[in-house]
Amino acid sequence: MVGVLPVGSLPDDPQPIATIFWSMAVDRMAGWAGSSIEDWKAEAVSIWPEISPFLRGITRNDQLITVRYTHGSLSRPYSQSMVHIGDAAHRASP
Repeated sequence: MVGVLPVGSLPDDPQPIATIFWSMAVDRMAGWAGSSIEDWKAEAVSIWPEISPFLRGITRNDQLITVRYTHGSLSRPYSQSMVHIGDAAHRASP
């Protein structure tokens, strides 16, 4: 998964800013930190060419933060008086 989430702007700068999301398997994370940022950017652009302008300011791996998310669903998404549907029925990463 690759994505962009608009997050607003800084108080003294009207330029809009965004957060970039990139998914990878946990066992790849350690190796990624030492890999070429240009290789990563090329891979992201090959998946979604429109992300290219958002990657221009990224020149080093340490400009990005790694986080871990998991996915899970409610084992019983209903009770006598409530039903969880859609995103309410499972954890979801951004």
